[in-house]
Amino acid sequence: MDSVIGELASLMSEKNMEAVFTTPRITSPVNADAVRLAQVFRNLLSNAIKFSRPGGRLEIACETRPDEVLWSVRDEGPGIPNEELEQIFEKFQQSSRTRTGAGGTGLGLAICREIVNAHQGKIWATNHPDGGACFHVELPAAKIVKRDAARTSPRPGKRPTA
Repeated sequence: MDSVIGELASLMSEKNMEAVFTTPRITSPVNADAVRLAQVFRNLLSNAIKFSRPGGRLEIACETRPDEVLWSVRDEGPGIPNEELEQIFEKFQQSSRTRTGAGGTGLGLAICREIVNAHQGKIWATNHPDGGACFHVELPAAKIVKRDAARTSPRPGKRPTA
């Protein structure tokens, strides 16, 4: 997420926007294709920039839970009609509030959902009570397997037996 925020800094600067990224001190790792996950974050952040007002701010958060990691991206845009919160993830679909010439093909969020689903995760959108849309990405936390070193390697000077 940090690298994607850096990539999009010039777009935010053009609109005099700021990004506020809150993350816990310790985060759980996830098993993910970093390039594809960055593609998801890039799409969510660029949409948030596109639909936010100049001088606005993006709120980006990462929350570690016991079995998953949850990212959220909140903008200060017009929000999404409640009846459209699910359909915006379908191919060639856009919110009725974004069909005003903001551009796009309606494929970005569909691709995001495919990538997140391929990682056994979930992606969804909500409207924030104070305004704007909030997109959430939840991925399973990586399982860390600890092995007993004495069982996995032979003692020095000893050859393993067949």
